[in-house]
Amino acid sequence: MTNALQTTISFDDLKLTPFALLNDEQKVFVWEMRTHPEVGRWMATGGEIPLSGHLAYMARQAADPLNANYLASDSAGVAGVVSLHRIDTATRTADLGIYRNPFRTERGLGTRLLAAICEVAFGPGNLEIFRLEVASDNVAAISLYGRAGFILQGSCEKDPNLLSMTLARADWAGHQETPNG
Repeated sequence: MTNALQTTISFDDLKLTPFALLNDEQKVFVWEMRTHPEVGRWMATGGEIPLSGHLAYMARQAADPLNANYLASDSAGVAGVVSLHRIDTATRTADLGIYRNPFRTERGLGTRLLAAICEVAFGPGNLEIFRLEVASDNVAAISLYGRAGFILQGSCEKDPNLLSMTLARADWAGHQETPNG
């Protein structure tokens, strides 16, 4: 599974490039997005991560079988980052990671990013269940995930300010067949 995930993948108008294949300029741009206040405020670290730590993380990507991170781009430039985290091939599960480029303001960008990573998860990722945790006050993200078919499971045990949501392969396939879904 991981070899299939370490290649560039295209979905609709998005190109997903694995972090292991990024050039130095792209790696720094991922860090700039990741530490931007509009992205960082939703991250566990609060967005504070030194560039040296980020670059070390990037250097480990090609050999990391538990994570698949992608820089998503379209004709207008970098759209954001999408990821499969904590990939478990035995249970065929993984956690979602996603953030849009905070320097782009067009509507629908998050929807396109989510659709692309779900296609990766249930296509070459061969997952059965895709999980996520989202801040309970991140209303826009919760709405986005709900429209994509993710089901609210409740508050997370480790942090009651986080909500747990899941999407099953069958629900994603069914959701994609729904007109205007």
